[in-house]
Amino acid sequence: MLGSDLKKVFQTSSKIQLLAPTHSECDITNLDQVKKIVDQFGPKVLINSAAYNFVDQAEDDAIQAFQINAEGPKILAQLCQEKGIKLIHYSTDYVFDGSKNIPYVEEDLTHPLSIYGESKEKGEKNIQKYCEDYLILRVAWLFGAHGKNFIKTILKLAQEKEVISVVNDQVGSPTSTIDLAQATFSLIKEKIPSGIYHVVNSGFCSWYELACEAISLALGKKNIKAISSSHYPTKAKRPFYTVLSTQKINAFGFISMPSWQEALKIFLNGN
Repeated sequence: MLGSDLKKVFQTSSKIQLLAPTHSECDITNLDQVKKIVDQFGPKVLINSAAYNFVDQAEDDAIQAFQINAEGPKILAQLCQEKGIKLIHYSTDYVFDGSKNIPYVEEDLTHPLSIYGESKEKGEKNIQKYCEDYLILRVAWLFGAHGKNFIKTILKLAQEKEVISVVNDQVGSPTSTIDLAQATFSLIKEKIPSGIYHVVNSGFCSWYELACEAISLALGKKNIKAISSSHYPTKAKRPFYTVLSTQKINAFGFISMPSWQEALKIFLNGN
């Protein structure tokens, strides 16, 4: 989902040559594969959009989750450090436990509640340990034209069922992958300092509010019922509040992420 939009955004620039290998061509957990591509093309920037993001499945598949989300980034970080390459890596709001009731800033202590969150947290730490020139971009609740996402799933269910139920006590920052890709392009172009940054669309909502907005815009109806998380148990524990503050990234002045509502409208209009 994100990789496809990164490719779309970067290919609009005539000054940048983008190489976008598929998973079969480049497994980030395979040092030899990654090194072969890096040696062949000599990139100045390496963007890692690969991730294990099956949150519930990770509870039973911790080895694979850590291999992709932690060991893979470690390999990339070590190689980038050796070759003098800038590393861009995407992390998640799930590194936090949701105990705050105000937006999380980059300096807040991480405390993941799930295997998925732990694996992404470890990936962050590995990059910070092994690479000096990096950007770790924490993102949340991604939706885009390619691949599976919550919006597509909820619209399909709304068309198939008379009433659907969605949790209303988990709050976060929905983010369009095309907006994230454009922000990534700008961050690289402007050469901001290494560090962790939160990059999400502005505003926040619950999964229920997001579902209501999407169904209303796309289908003109609201056959939806709000429920608490206790009525929809999942294998992995989810944080209740993971709104990410973008104050740090906004301070640079060249990135203006639209609201999640505006991003959702554009997405549903197929633009």
